[in-house]
Amino acid sequence: MKHMTESITALESAIEQFPFICEIRTPEEHNKALLLMDQLIDDYDVNVAIIDVLWPTIERYEKSAPELTEFNDELAKLNIG
Repeated sequence: MKHMTESITALESAIEQFPFICEIRTPEEHNKALLLMDQLIDDYDVNVAIIDVLWPTIERYEKSAPELTEFNDELAKLNIG
């Protein structure tokens, strides 16, 4: 239970410091999210709660970001065959 409480506290603190953890709105926030993820995975076990929230946020943004449309279209073509 103590570990869960610590994880929740860490997640709340991270969201306060990095509001894009729950929703990425701009390419700049996307870049910051990727940089943060890179740091978080260095100590995965400690940061798993934050990673579990940030990863789907990054994924949602990357699926819908206008600047990634061409990339996503090309990727979809590769996944066909």
